[in-house]
Amino acid sequence: MKLLFILICAAGAHEHALTFEEFYNAPTGGFDQETVLVATDAESFGGLWGQVMGYMMDKPAAVPQVDFDSWLVVAYFPGTRPTLGFRFEVNGLSFLEGKKPTLVLRVTETPPKEVAAQMISRPVVMLRVSRSEARGWWEKDFKVSVER
Repeated sequence: MKLLFILICAAGAHEHALTFEEFYNAPTGGFDQETVLVATDAESFGGLWGQVMGYMMDKPAAVPQVDFDSWLVVAYFPGTRPTLGFRFEVNGLSFLEGKKPTLVLRVTETPPKEVAAQMISRPVVMLRVSRSEARGWWEKDFKVSVER
């Protein structure tokens, strides 16, 4: 009985680390609630970029070039914060296999260390994620888990 239990535990969901690089991080451009969006092609990324740039008071930046044959874009919006001083860093990204795959983000949130502008912020972090390592999790109905 003990051996059977060990075998069942060893056969649990397998976690796959994903190669990623941050290419955009800003204090404004997000949503009120914590949200993760995935862009898989230039058209969906153009719409996502336009939405994020809609928060900019200055002239919006041009859409960054992304080779969607090699990369996906994962946008993490942590939700509303009370000031502009919060910083978010994604330290790890992986997915868990299963009937409903789970995208796992490991995030460090750093509050301001000094007085920051008292303005509601809606931060955003955008990542390029290796498409070849992603194994198609974005094509299924997937869950998101954010670990802090």
